[in-house]
Amino acid sequence: MKLKLVLPFILCLFTLNGFAQQSSIPEIKTPAGIRYINNTFISYPIAGKYLFEGGEPIVVINPDGTGIYQLHDALPRPMVWGLDCSKLGEIAFIKGHDSIAYTLWYKFTDGTDADNEWKSVEYSIHFKTMKMYIQGERVKYFGKEPKK
Repeated sequence: MKLKLVLPFILCLFTLNGFAQQSSIPEIKTPAGIRYINNTFISYPIAGKYLFEGGEPIVVINPDGTGIYQLHDALPRPMVWGLDCSKLGEIAFIKGHDSIAYTLWYKFTDGTDADNEWKSVEYSIHFKTMKMYIQGERVKYFGKEPKK
């Protein structure tokens, strides 16, 4: 009789443990210490091409956690990315009056230099202008782009 009462409880524990292990959040080593990143999407269309004053340097964010990051006066380079989050995968953000800001972590994947460490930049969304910014200078519209 006791086994019939305990068995469902034990099965439930094993099931929950299995789900917890499947949803592991990537841990990265940064100059600021251990951080966690999540590249599942927020409620806004983060994927796309971000331009500096309408051209290069660019940043391309792909939905699969890859992309391209181009520094000033440099060629575009492949990278991986993620938004700063908690160990449980909850994305960290700061909400402003009509904006929201995240920390975007990226790391070059081409192995061409010794500084292939994780770097952070600000990623912000501005609701009145319908623009998304990386580093405050690379921009992408997420609404209707104004006519030129």
